[in-house]
Amino acid sequence: MNSQSDLGEQFTGWVGSVWQRLGGGLCGSRKGLGLRSWVRVRVWWVHAAAAWWPRRWSGPAAQGGVPRTGSLDWFLYARLVLVLLPPSETKSAGGDGAPLDLASLSFPELTPVRTRIARALVALAGDLPGSLAALDLSERQVDEVERNAELFGSPTRPALDRYTGVLYDAMDSKGFTKAERRRADKRLAVASALFGVVRAGDPIPAYRLSGATVLPGLGGLRPLWRVDLEKTLSTVDDLVVDLRSGVYANLAAVPDAITVRVVTEDGSGRRKTVSHFNKAHKGRLAAALATAPREPGSVRTIISTAAAAGIRLEPTGKRALDLVTEP
Repeated sequence: MNSQSDLGEQFTGWVGSVWQRLGGGLCGSRKGLGLRSWVRVRVWWVHAAAAWWPRRWSGPAAQGGVPRTGSLDWFLYARLVLVLLPPSETKSAGGDGAPLDLASLSFPELTPVRTRIARALVALAGDLPGSLAALDLSERQVDEVERNAELFGSPTRPALDRYTGVLYDAMDSKGFTKAERRRADKRLAVASALFGVVRAGDPIPAYRLSGATVLPGLGGLRPLWRVDLEKTLSTVDDLVVDLRSGVYANLAAVPDAITVRVVTEDGSGRRKTVSHFNKAHKGRLAAALATAPREPGSVRTIISTAAAAGIRLEPTGKRALDLVTEP
């Protein structure tokens, strides 16, 4: 008796042979269906196969597992994942990278807005009392203003190493293997009041700017970012897992993103939002998704990848998950 994987291979071969016949027999000549119809026929077969496959075979994609690379499940369902993190108020010092080059960062279409905000931040640094007031800093945090003054001249380091704090400590990126770090650089991005969004490997300097800041001469950051940043995030092909905090989620919406709420559950099953350890739990989830050997490119594979790391995720809506913690 053929195994399920053998049947899957046979089905994959059958679809391939049909495609070849459609391309060679029906569309191989200019007298056939024509290029536009030829493409439409092929797209129809993909959709037909996608609709038929989960009903006929209870394979990995149908069960929410991780499809084997190269299998039909993988071809039809696999997506890259992009985990969108909040930044941190605190940043690590130093770095060994070249000074900031805004045009070299990921999502270069955001460069004009980045430039306006960066120049305004540097100009504000020339007014120490004004900087302390605008950035909500105390006189003991003058060094943060000095960082802003040196924004275009100070050394850079990858964003994943620049941001610090509870979430990043829990993620423990310093403990990643080289292979895990390569995956993390592809799968992680950080929301930023200054840069809009950057990928984990983008080289950035230390700076101080919160999403709630109102910059003299520019105003609040949401009106500056909303249109351009939403356009950028809406065109990302990856499956976005949005772990941003409220102030950064307010800068721009992410259409169709998967959202995660950290909750605790009492003996009666009632759930309450966790605030104190929220960041730590999200950091561990981000690490699990970022370093998984296989791409967690669906809601089901996100849940199974988290489960493998000892994290309990439960769906509460089509694109909403609860991360359930112990009380």
